[in-house]
Amino acid sequence: MVLSEIKSLWDDRIPNNKKPRQTQVTESVVGGRTRESIKGLERKIIEQYQPNENIWRSEEATKKWAEDKYQAMKSIEYISTRNTTEDPNYGEKISRQRAEMLEKWYEFMETDPDIKDNPFARITILKAITEDLLPENSKTAVEFDRTLAKKIIADAMNDVDNVSFRKAYLSALKAQSQKGDKGEKIDFDGVRGTMFTVPQTDSSSEDFASNVAKVKAYSDGTNWCIRSWNAAPYIQQGAMHFFVDEHGLTQVCIRENSPGQVAEIQQRQQNGTRPIPYITAIKDFMDRHEIKYPDKYLDDALAAKPEFDKMKQELQTFVANKDYKGILEKLGITVTVKPDGTWELSHYKAQLGNFTLNDLGINENELLANVSSIKGNADFANSNATSIPKLQYVYGQFNFIGSNLSDIRSLKEINGIKINWE
Repeated sequence: MVLSEIKSLWDDRIPNNKKPRQTQVTESVVGGRTRESIKGLERKIIEQYQPNENIWRSEEATKKWAEDKYQAMKSIEYISTRNTTEDPNYGEKISRQRAEMLEKWYEFMETDPDIKDNPFARITILKAITEDLLPENSKTAVEFDRTLAKKIIADAMNDVDNVSFRKAYLSALKAQSQKGDKGEKIDFDGVRGTMFTVPQTDSSSEDFASNVAKVKAYSDGTNWCIRSWNAAPYIQQGAMHFFVDEHGLTQVCIRENSPGQVAEIQQRQQNGTRPIPYITAIKDFMDRHEIKYPDKYLDDALAAKPEFDKMKQELQTFVANKDYKGILEKLGITVTVKPDGTWELSHYKAQLGNFTLNDLGINENELLANVSSIKGNADFANSNATSIPKLQYVYGQFNFIGSNLSDIRSLKEINGIKINWE
């Protein structure tokens, strides 16, 4: 991948960092307000985007600046380019769904009497619902619920330091969709959590809309197509079973295409690999409920489980002690401590054959927090890392497609090519 492509991809990947068109205030504001006097969401937005002093000193100029920023964020086309061999129009479908859902949010933000004149609230909401709408993934815009949106943004405005709109809204949306679902407790072979089942539902059923909402809620945070446009057609084909771990994260979906017959089993990352960490618990559930799936799939996954268990056991003490240098070295990655105390890695790869570092329970943000250079290739496909704040040099090939990285602008050089981000 050439540098121009990387820069282009990254400009799309962090759309909320694009500079909006602004009306600059050229004259100093004499006797303007102090930074400390600015409160609430206005203060939070100023701290986040850092307008110049001539702007924030004036309440009127700040509001105009914020309105410009909201309009610039709104003007971005949150497209997906994630086409697949099976469906070459996949990205187009995702892009259309994103646009349709965002229109509902825009209409709410620009007509609701409590926020239509508050650009700081609108920026807060828009950033929250678009921050993971990256070109190379298939994530869709957050489902819109007017009642919940009004409540959560009011909470955020009243307690700006403690309420995250995105986190609180998604939590409330999921709780609402799952209301009344007790699920089946799973405690098998060290795997603990709950299996929730959304039954096959015809579009004529009075439960259809609520069950579609449940499918989307259980799929939240994944790249599954049932998080968006395929929830409705697939729930008509067969039941869906969602394994939610003890931390509240959906890790596996078992989708039936007819009673007792499985169409697919997907793990959270949807990276084409089998859900090795959960496979014995999944098989136990399927056996007890007489759900059939090709033996080869299950046999191959079960065959890989001992290797996964062995690796997890070997890393257990390192992970518990947060010995990140030890973890990297155990993975066969040479760690060189540089004179400034940061680390250079011999190479990096998040996918370990049939499973990932994420499957092993390793927090890659913490694992890589002190890494400033990577001597060989750096492959972040299926990585759970979102930030590598000290990484400046990758001397080999760098792959971040299919990762969750949110910014790489600390990088100064990739594969011998100097980077100027300006």
